[in-house]
Amino acid sequence: MTSARPGVVYLVGAGPGDPSLITVRGMELLQKAEVVVHDRLLSDDLLMSVRRDAEIIPAGKSPDHHTLAQDKINAVLIERAKAGRIVVRLKGGDPYVYGRGSEERAACLQAGVHCEVVPGVSSAISAPAAAGVPVTERGVARSFSIITPAVGRGSPLSERDWQAAACADTLSVLMGCGALRSVASQLIEAGRDPLTPAVLVERATMPGERVVFAPLAEIADKADEEQIKNPAVLTVGEVARPRSSGLPMMGKRVVVTRPRTASYELIGGLRLLGAEVIDAPMIDVRTIDSRTDELVRAIKRRPDWLVCTSRHGVRGLFCNLAHAGLDLRALGGVRIAAVGPTTAAEFRARGVEVDLVPKAHRAEGLIQEITASATKDQMRVLFAAGTLARDELRFGLEDAGMMLDEVLVYETVLTGPTDRVRSEIENPSRPIDAVVLASPSGAKSWVEHSLPKHTCFIAIGPTTARAAEELGLTVSAVASSHTDAGMIEELLGLFVQKPEALP
Repeated sequence: MTSARPGVVYLVGAGPGDPSLITVRGMELLQKAEVVVHDRLLSDDLLMSVRRDAEIIPAGKSPDHHTLAQDKINAVLIERAKAGRIVVRLKGGDPYVYGRGSEERAACLQAGVHCEVVPGVSSAISAPAAAGVPVTERGVARSFSIITPAVGRGSPLSERDWQAAACADTLSVLMGCGALRSVASQLIEAGRDPLTPAVLVERATMPGERVVFAPLAEIADKADEEQIKNPAVLTVGEVARPRSSGLPMMGKRVVVTRPRTASYELIGGLRLLGAEVIDAPMIDVRTIDSRTDELVRAIKRRPDWLVCTSRHGVRGLFCNLAHAGLDLRALGGVRIAAVGPTTAAEFRARGVEVDLVPKAHRAEGLIQEITASATKDQMRVLFAAGTLARDELRFGLEDAGMMLDEVLVYETVLTGPTDRVRSEIENPSRPIDAVVLASPSGAKSWVEHSLPKHTCFIAIGPTTARAAEELGLTVSAVASSHTDAGMIEELLGLFVQKPEALP
């Protein structure tokens, strides 16, 4: 049955792998999509951005297995669009670079379905870039070509194809890892110097990225030695020489255990410094929006202070206020305390300035400074808390003689790593250099999921450090500033200035 509302198909390029490298337009469409038909080599994080009620259809292809044949993919896109739905065909890299995007668009247009193409960053360019290799460089390479030996059954590359590929200043070979030895020999036979530099990048821009440099004649042997597997991109040319990045964390592997909703700035900062970041959320934070009546009753008791100890508390508070048809005007005259600058920034993002951020960004500091501000014998505090909030603040405020209304506005759920992420963490040939712990619950989840204890742990603050050590983890450093910048600064100090402190 055809819907009265016209449907549309968007061919969206997801980029090379790192979910932050999808275009702004691509992410906007992904979040609006009612149907997502996706390729195999995509980050799980991208699919987590999709609406909960969206239909998600895997259409991945590997050399020996197709989840959906191409004609079936075309039929699914057309059928869902004709039903009036917003359809995103999410493809790795760019839809038109060996992505069969042109075939899918042609099928849609022939069926009378509107189809829009959203370009993506191709791995042909981004994979060598991730290894510090440009595909063009002044005085070295002014042309580059892209080729694949996987051109379809019955359509092998001709001698002329190989000769043209061999003549390019820089050559990027996609989907060629399984035929690497043949690719190298064909290029050499077509006239390419066997000593031409080559670089092979596995899982470019993603956790587990690996880079192998070797002369063209030796690149297949080197790949076998290092056990390089797909997805991998080969780049051949004078540009493909190893280069020093000058980045202080280059070669370091850092695990970030924060929930994804709070980790993007930290991960981005570490990657800018050259670190390979393994995104391994150990907890998931979910807003509780069923405590609205409890929150309203607490507000009617006229608290003197509103206290939040995390950005999630702020988000949960505003969510419950909205459910009650209220905003912060309902708390008129109430002073606001945030445990640290990150929590304060969450308030500021909503146009609200806080009255107190303690000098010591932890529960003890908050208790001391609220107590010191007392203007009457007994004050009432409203604490917007999480389900795993530690008892220090609760007991400390009550011991100081304050009346406490604690309202749970978010829950913290311990989660474990995916099989792929666990294999990256436990890879004996590429040990991790540090694990960033941003909460006691993250430390607890790490231990409960039996992840390695004998590594370097960095804690965001003393409360997290104590919790980690009680669980048997050895904390190598505690951030002096309990922020993303503080944790990055601590890592830099360990890796660059005090490497002897590492386990």
